Amino acid sequence: LDDEVSHLMKRIKNNREGFSLSKDGLVNAQEYQMNVLNAVKNCIAEWRGILGHFSTEIPPETKRSSALAIFELLQQSLQCG
Repeated sequence: LDDEVSHLMKRIKNNREGFSLSKDGLVNAQEYQMNVLNAVKNCIAEWRGILGHFSTEIPPETKRSSALAIFELLQQSLQCG
């Protein structure tokens, strides 16, 4: 469980940095969809998979912090588009 959540948090961090540093990758709608929206979709799918598999084992604080990180990533992706 800890490995999965740690991996998810690393992906979220990498995506946030990528959104912040990318200038040319967000110019048109198709590149925005490929570079931003698909990355966010994959993170959300990973979080949903973790919840589906480990739902009873995840501590409430981990659920809260991970869900908040996913929400922030989603917000950032919408703002940069």
